[in-house]
Amino acid sequence: MKKLIYICLLSVIYVGCTKDPQVETPQFEAKLESPDNVTANQEAKFLFSGKADLITFYSGEPLNDYQFKSGRTIEKGQVRLSFDSNVQFGTQVNQLSIWLSTDFNGIYQLNNVKSATWVDITSRFTLATGNGTTFFPTSADISDLVVDKKPIYISYRYRSLPSTANGSARIWKIQNFNISSSTSVGILNLATFSSAGFQLVQEGTIIDPGRANIFSGFIQLAGNNTTTGREVETNWYVITKGLDASSKDLGPDIGVAIKGYVDPFSPVYPYTYTKPGTYTATFVAQNATIYGNEKVIKTVNVVVK
Repeated sequence: MKKLIYICLLSVIYVGCTKDPQVETPQFEAKLESPDNVTANQEAKFLFSGKADLITFYSGEPLNDYQFKSGRTIEKGQVRLSFDSNVQFGTQVNQLSIWLSTDFNGIYQLNNVKSATWVDITSRFTLATGNGTTFFPTSADISDLVVDKKPIYISYRYRSLPSTANGSARIWKIQNFNISSSTSVGILNLATFSSAGFQLVQEGTIIDPGRANIFSGFIQLAGNNTTTGREVETNWYVITKGLDASSKDLGPDIGVAIKGYVDPFSPVYPYTYTKPGTYTATFVAQNATIYGNEKVIKTVNVVVK
């Protein structure tokens, strides 16, 4: 019995005096197999030596860049609005115009539309002329009108005046609406025709309400067509939802885990860059146990032709 107690005491003393195992720092290196021959859309090979329990890869491309591992904010980009227009029939001039607001409250009622501040941007675009079925594309930079942290609203306005004094109303159509922002991480699409959330607001006496409508692929704007309707003034406003072109916090760039605990250590890692440029590829190699974590960070300069 005394012997058993003695053995137990020795075990306690031994365990109490033993230090936690040390976690070894990874002995890891990385380089390109052919640093002078990296071409876009062709596989490049990174060569590894040493060993590590875990390896995480950052290519250096937008949204996968180690220098933004703690977070990334993208600036207001170059905002561009594009659409196609078509006009048929009639003779009235200056019926269609394009406007932008950053203080519209998003309530699609006439009094709210009229109380907002709108900037006429029609002159930035080349609208359709003539009298046919062809749609004409146009686009313009509207970056100067974007206010950070405020949504932008785009409005197509159609004004139909009494036809005896002003000529018969024309039929305008808009399709392929697109608004995008060119930023440091690439082109961000803000809205297409289907996602722009267009809503129709009317002003004046609308005798033929179906003459203006938002269809699945295009907007149609036309004046009243009955005899009495042609002699009254009507206005239509087709307005998008609020579109966010502000600077944005995208959160941290996330690396790609290319080796886990159970994965064998491979001396070669293939990767394909899709665009020419200069990138800093980063490999984070780690050894980790319940007693701690040790890591090394290796970078490789990559020039993609």
